[in-house]
Amino acid sequence: MTRIKEKISDEKLQKLLGWEPHEGQKKVIDSDKKTKVLACGRRWGKTTLAAYEATKTLLAPNAIVWVTAPSYDDTKRVYDEVVR
Repeated sequence: MTRIKEKISDEKLQKLLGWEPHEGQKKVIDSDKKTKVLACGRRWGKTTLAAYEATKTLLAPNAIVWVTAPSYDDTKRVYDEVVR
């Protein structure tokens, strides 16, 4: 397994993943807050954003990511997106 020695930029990672966040998602990505609370409607892209944030975190050495949601199905959707 190859370790990434330098932090990958959001721009490079998004291009690599083939994903372009919308303006609302960009605000969340650009935030330096440790905890982020979102109040968003359906189809806003919360699951995709959570999967992106988890993927980005997992690229760091010795990273551990916890994904929590109200139900197993909600959590599994994020997990499946990260694996994909």
